Amino acid sequence: MTIAPSARALHIRTTAAVPEMSRIFLAIPIPAAASTVLTNATESYLSEVKDIMPNEKWHITMTFLGEVKDFSQYLPEITASLPQEYVSVVSVTHIGRGKKSDQLWAYVYKTPALEHIRVSIEERLISLGISITNQEQQFIPHINLAHLKKAGKVTDTPCSLTFPVHEIGIYQSIPDGQTVQYNRLGDIALTP
Repeated sequence: MTIAPSARALHIRTTAAVPEMSRIFLAIPIPAAASTVLTNATESYLSEVKDIMPNEKWHITMTFLGEVKDFSQYLPEITASLPQEYVSVVSVTHIGRGKKSDQLWAYVYKTPALEHIRVSIEERLISLGISITNQEQQFIPHINLAHLKKAGKVTDTPCSLTFPVHEIGIYQSIPDGQTVQYNRLGDIALTP
């Protein structure tokens, strides 16, 4: 299934001040129509699932920064548009057990275009003096859909889903008891 460019997810943006130390990551937001397809696909795993991640938390992490001091000072430079030669797309290939054995993932095809976006973002961050956490870690694009009841065998299911990428969201991760809340601080527009 291909998602039209107009079917983009709506996200609530807060105007709250960013604390001195913030846990930050940059990610591709999931459009509403794509979330619907993934929600339907996840239903076939309900007997294996402990809890489904709320779809407003679904994203494809491009870069994880960890704790960053005074992050708000960097937002004007980070949110500058990122020129692209063409509109990049995300292609979900299948749903199955994640690299963390208690997670159910939607795996995304790692295209040269996605890798180029990730590298361009990291180069921008490094040029601003922001260090990248786990930069040497292998990039496996995915969406964490749910937590599984137990680590065991889960059958992979093909999933044919494609949608365009128009922006990269900048998120603050805020621990909230047993869960984590995400505050979307801004976007990097991907411009052709």
